[in-house]
Amino acid sequence: MKNFALTLLLTVLTLHLSAAAIHWSADTLKCDTLLLKNGIELYARVLDISGDAFTVQYCNDDRKTSIAGSKLNTIRFGDGRVMDKAEIRRKMRQQRRIANVSNPDRTTLKGALQLLGVLPTGLATAYFVFAIAFSGAGSILYIIPIALAILMIYLLVKGVSNLVLAARLRKEARLREPRKGRKH
Repeated sequence: MKNFALTLLLTVLTLHLSAAAIHWSADTLKCDTLLLKNGIELYARVLDISGDAFTVQYCNDDRKTSIAGSKLNTIRFGDGRVMDKAEIRRKMRQQRRIANVSNPDRTTLKGALQLLGVLPTGLATAYFVFAIAFSGAGSILYIIPIALAILMIYLLVKGVSNLVLAARLRKEARLREPRKGRKH
């Protein structure tokens, strides 16, 4: 019985000493650790990820700041997850894509340029069709007007679909914003 009590006492003492060797302040345990490329470690909570920056709130005070994703090397979250450089870049790229797709002005411009591209593509297609028809060129040149016709149809369909998407995004934005003159 003495051996058991002594073993238990030594085990508890050893575990206590090994746990005491890990020095983390209590306020940083609930925070995320951001390791910058220049070697600085920041203890902060990641609040938001925008197209090119992370919005963080420092643990010691309530200050908020933005940190560019290109300056980050690693993020260790408070729950144990780790985000390395490649994953940070992937997340930033994904956020930029979401921002670009949900922007109706950008989608309208993209659709208009695609529809504008139909004109030169159609003219080039017509030129090659007439050139082949009147010159009697070989069958290998038939692929050029066929490819241009496919490109013209693709640009036409994508341009119209982007303009429709932009109109739908604008309509959704109008429905989300509160109406003026209406009391809630």
